[in-house]
Formats: sequence, structure tokens, C-alpha cells
Amino acid sequence: MPASIGLFLAKASRPELKEISFNDGGELIEHDTIKTHEERPSIAIVHVEGDLFFASSELFLDQMRNMVEHPALRIIILRLRNAHNLDASVALTIKDLVLFARSNGRDVIVSGAHSYVERVFKNSGLLETLGEENFFRYHPENPNISTRDALKRAQEITGETSADITIYASEKKK
Repeated sequence: MPASIGLFLAKASRPELKEISFNDGGELIEHDTIKTHEERPSIAIVHVEGDLFFASSELFLDQMRNMVEHPALRIIILRLRNAHNLDASVALTIKDLVLFARSNGRDVIVSGAHSYVERVFKNSGLLETLGEENFFRYHPENPNISTRDALKRAQEITGETSADITIYASEKKK
């Protein structure tokens, strides 16, 4: 049993992101690596999927900090609809991300949060740090409405009616 737990933790502690953006024809395309050139989108939607708990929190924070440091990026929307097993350590990690982003003139918005995520956010003090105005709950009758509302909030923050948007999602393992 301990070996299987160790293998699970090793696998779960390495979340990988894949960049998905629109090409000139309006189709979604995947990139092999996350872009590093200056044409960075101003809004990034990061789909956080699978288990996100203490074993993956530091790597997650490192990846998000790298994203925050890009000069053109203004807003990160963390889409948590398919995130599981969030614990207090992850909430504190996201809190560190919010504070780091704001200290760099960026902001973080959460969308698709289930009730258990909201409970963890409230109990850890993260919801207060994030702000109710930057927290959008999951709606089972329309699963994408929270992300739509998060994008509207991003427009309020940036003061822009349009923005370049890039979607980051976990790479599917084969």
C-alpha cells in the first residue's frame, strides 16, 4: 500500500499545463510549450483539473508565478470546476498567488467553484483576500456561466472591452 500511495503522490504532484489558443481562422489549437514571446495575452484562463492538494501546491505556485511575471498579462482566471481534493495548503498557495499577482499589478479571479471549494476558501481566509467580487460559483444548469462572469469581471478590472485570451489546460495523459 505505501508504494501505491507514493506513486500516486509522485504523479499527482506534477500538474502540467498545455497552452490552447485561437488561430487566425478562429479554431482552437494546442501549443507544445507555453509561449514566451512578447505577444502574451492579457487574460489567461487556467483550467485546474484533477487532484490539487499539498503534494502539488508548490509546483502549481511556481508555474503560476512564472505566468504572472509576463509583462503583458493582467488577469489570471483559475477555472476550478474540475479541480478535486483542494485542501487548506492549496488555499494558502492560491492566497500566495493572489498576493504575488497583486504586488505585480495583476489580479486573480476564480470561476467554476463548487461549494466544497467555497468552504475551503472561506475557512482559510482566501475568499476574504480574493474578494467576493472575484469569486464565481459553479452553476450546474449552465457550467460555463461562471467563466463568462469572470471574463466580464476581468473587463471591469482592465477597463477594456476586449482582450487577448489564452486558455491553459492540463495535458491529457495517454
